Amino acid sequence: MSQRFGNPFNHPIELEYLFPLPEKGAVVDYEITIGTRTIKADIKERETARQVYQQAVAAGKRASLLEQRRPNLFSIEIGNVQPGETITTKLTYEDRLKYSDGSYEFVFPMGITPKYHTPGTAQAEANAVDSPVELDNSKISKVEITLTVDAGVVVGEPRSRTHPVALKRKNDREFGLTLEGNQIPNKDFVLEYAVAEEHLQTAVWSSHDDDGSDTVLVTLLPPKLDISAEPPAREFIFVIDRSGSMSHDPME
Repeated sequence: MSQRFGNPFNHPIELEYLFPLPEKGAVVDYEITIGTRTIKADIKERETARQVYQQAVAAGKRASLLEQRRPNLFSIEIGNVQPGETITTKLTYEDRLKYSDGSYEFVFPMGITPKYHTPGTAQAEANAVDSPVELDNSKISKVEITLTVDAGVVVGEPRSRTHPVALKRKNDREFGLTLEGNQIPNKDFVLEYAVAEEHLQTAVWSSHDDDGSDTVLVTLLPPKLDISAEPPAREFIFVIDRSGSMSHDPME
């Protein structure tokens, strides 16, 4: 996931950006690019990371801090962004696809809803998770989504019930798509693609590590459920227990 930040003013600024990620997703890499220089992130304890970031900003250095505010809410802070400068951040995360009724579902969250705060919540804590709500006529940056999917098995026609997409199929199991039009990040992007067939399918992925070991992941996909088949005969037995305290109305 890449994001671009710029400074339109004539003096250095510090910026903060809140954005959602899947609640069960795991961030595995983060880097920023300034001109031709790319800086990779280092993982530290929360308080230590913030202290290092603040010290770097106070010293006039460019610095960035990626922080988890809530399970599905993250923030990026970038200090000393110079006038006219553009900084690109790249975040990599891993998440498990949802499988239901013969289809996989990919969800990319793009909207932050107002948060509920219990009475007594400190203002600083509330500000850390509340994103400003723009007016309808405000200028909002557009979002671009490009997906490349190799399902490992034959897939049906992919579809998004949330956004218009341009689809390009490579073969029966691979496809790519992009968002169509100028889309703003005001709702989650959802993609579905069917993989269930009449018979059991097997998908296999393998990787070779630098230490010479191999990793193989095998997924067994069950066939479609035949809802037209007649259900087997069933017998229902109802047991009513009437103890002494239940001996009157309405049990009688």
